[in-house]
Amino acid sequence: MKEKRNLNDSVQKNFVIAVTGKLVPVSQEVYQAYYRMERHLRTLEEKDLRNGRVLYSNLDTDELLGEEMLFDPTAPSVESIAITRILRDELQTALHQLPKEEYELIQALYFEGKSERKFSQQTGTAPMTIHNRKVRVLKKLKKILEGEKTFGATPL
Repeated sequence: MKEKRNLNDSVQKNFVIAVTGKLVPVSQEVYQAYYRMERHLRTLEEKDLRNGRVLYSNLDTDELLGEEMLFDPTAPSVESIAITRILRDELQTALHQLPKEEYELIQALYFEGKSERKFSQQTGTAPMTIHNRKVRVLKKLKKILEGEKTFGATPL
């Protein structure tokens, strides 16, 4: 009896994938997985076209990525940034109206993060005196800030 040979058994197939313009030999499993994924991506693109979807990457420019145009709910609003800057400028103006000693006290306690106790040790002044001065200077700053009408009649 003569044996029949199947042509597929004797011929060994070579599988290759094009990577950056070069053909790279791969196994049959890798070849099938690669082209299965390629087909899946094409299907998704076809669905996007059919449903009228637009990719943010289509909005890319030289200066800005399309993804950067997405709304960020955690980002501060433009209004709050503007108000903060105005208030900061008003505070700086008010601080510069204070005498040197009072300015240094507020600078040390609020901008340098020193405690009343540490500041009293540095200046050789009693801690209670520092506290009382701080309260008095803060009231003075409040009056200065309320006297300025940059924002109008309604306080923020």
